[in-house]
Amino acid sequence: MPGVSALAPLVAVVSVFGWISPSYAADNLLVNASFDDGLLGWETSGDVGIEPDGWDGGQSVLLRPQPGVTAELRQTVSGLEPRTRYTVAARVRTSDRLSPPILGVRDGVQIAKAHGWVAIGDEGRWLERRFEVHADEDATSFEVYLQAWQTDDPVVIEFDAVRLWKDQIGRAHV
Repeated sequence: MPGVSALAPLVAVVSVFGWISPSYAADNLLVNASFDDGLLGWETSGDVGIEPDGWDGGQSVLLRPQPGVTAELRQTVSGLEPRTRYTVAARVRTSDRLSPPILGVRDGVQIAKAHGWVAIGDEGRWLERRFEVHADEDATSFEVYLQAWQTDDPVVIEFDAVRLWKDQIGRAHV
């Protein structure tokens, strides 16, 4: 068992950054971000459903794009601070890397952003995607979206544990 002096660096890190916990629900600005309540809080278009076996053992959302039809969920988050940095993150999975899950933010951010790629060999694996955005100069809301772009191929795309938080110095999010 390590001595007290061996634990000092860990205590210093925890006191500077706060307790690092996998529980993110209290700081998450999104409603129903793990889809435990189905699609409550999300607007949908295209073929969108609930999968009972998600990343964290609960439910996930399942998107099935079709030829000429993109599957999408979106949620507008209000009460944000203008000119403030936020981080968006999600667990994603796809059956085909050529049809990646797209996590994006638009309508109220300085620069609309989206992330959508999967490396060779990562099909069928849960991956985390995250990026930072800044609320626009006078914006107090923006939209987070989850998307499976239209395709002729039979593709299944999942999202789980979607998170949005205001960045703060000294806070760590898992």
